[in-house]
Amino acid sequence: MGCFQSQPLDYPSSPSEAAAATTTTASGDEFVQTPLKTWNIILSGQHTLAAQLFSKLKGSTYFGENTKVICCGHITLFIHWVDTSGEFLPLPSNTGEVRGIVFILDATNKEDISTAKQSLENICGFYSSYFRDLTLLILAQGTEEPSAVGFREVKHVLNLRWLPVDGHFIQSCSLDTGEGVQQGLESLIKGILQVDYQMEQDARMQSMLAFSMFMTPMPFF
Repeated sequence: MGCFQSQPLDYPSSPSEAAAATTTTASGDEFVQTPLKTWNIILSGQHTLAAQLFSKLKGSTYFGENTKVICCGHITLFIHWVDTSGEFLPLPSNTGEVRGIVFILDATNKEDISTAKQSLENICGFYSSYFRDLTLLILAQGTEEPSAVGFREVKHVLNLRWLPVDGHFIQSCSLDTGEGVQQGLESLIKGILQVDYQMEQDARMQSMLAFSMFMTPMPFF
């Protein structure tokens, strides 16, 4: 997927403009235009880890210093860093719907994970008006340490089932080596694509059902 490889592209002036953009590719003897998908992602977590992760993302800064743009093929990610150590601020005025949250935590400290639970709930409360079909990625730093908390306990402490998300992933990672971060972002992207696919299938089924009921006489009497 190459989410960490910055590409020399001309970025659109806003996420809404990017959503309407297309890319042209060759298919046999024809050229096919494919709509570019544009997703807003919130990045947050324990302050030092989140700041370190955001600084290492190889994207172009956008809307000021707290947003980066990463191009992954036909998908453009607008990643907005939300600092949980201070007061939450609204996202940039041009920001559209938020489709995902990347939250990084220290898996070696159970007390910090409990604090992370409150931070996640605060984020979901403050930014809820931006959310649509939300997918959550938890990046767990330090899972290789003997004192690390297991994935099952992380899920239990964070109480993920009560968050307003359509799906979630937990991925071990190392910010020193970058191991796991790429895989986590790819899982997030695939998760959002899966949600979109299911929504399209449901909408198509509803449309077919409505058409069938319209065309078929119903014996109401």
